[in-house]
Amino acid sequence: MTRKEIEALTKRVCSFYEDAASRSKKYLVYGTTQFLPRSGRPHKLSDKKLNATVKSINNKTGVTQREIARRRKVHHSTICRTLKRRTSIVIRERKKAPKMDSYDQEKRAQVNCGKLYRLILNDCDIVMDDERYFGLSGDNVQSNQRYYTANALTTPTDLKYKKKKYSPKTLVWMAISSKGVSNIYVHKSVDAIGEKIYLNECINKRMLPFIEKHHKNDNYVF
Repeated sequence: MTRKEIEALTKRVCSFYEDAASRSKKYLVYGTTQFLPRSGRPHKLSDKKLNATVKSINNKTGVTQREIARRRKVHHSTICRTLKRRTSIVIRERKKAPKMDSYDQEKRAQVNCGKLYRLILNDCDIVMDDERYFGLSGDNVQSNQRYYTANALTTPTDLKYKKKKYSPKTLVWMAISSKGVSNIYVHKSVDAIGEKIYLNECINKRMLPFIEKHHKNDNYVF
């Protein structure tokens, strides 16, 4: 054996006897060779409660730290500090789903706006209708705008992004002009309204009476 190999072997043998002596002394004093809990103030959340909390909020939305604190009977700052120091849970803000953008749509909007502007200059009233869909999934609630996760790469897509394709929604429709506003139509559905509903409920029952009342003898465009 070379001198270097002899020194390495000697070091291994000495380390073995030192570790054995240290374990023997620890067993004689404490009755075990395992690591014991350190002295000092214990955690307000035990490992069992902390693991249950992490499991209940990981990849979840609609949960606030104050709600967790009320369930665990601690202050919300304790929850914030514990999640930061003892877990890998991170609070992330939900993103909006990317929208399709088209240069042709922008050009058409510019051309049509110019046409409407020229009609207004010729004393022509513009009657227009518009609708707005309000989602019922609760994405606009503050607690649903963020989510908890231990790994952003494994987080489901429907949790990262706010909008779902077929989430329940409420439609609010109305017609408006410079002389007033029509009766409002409210429709609750999962899908967008169809041709029959739009024709019967919006045009026949609300748009035409509105035009008859305010623009019967006027020059208008719809």
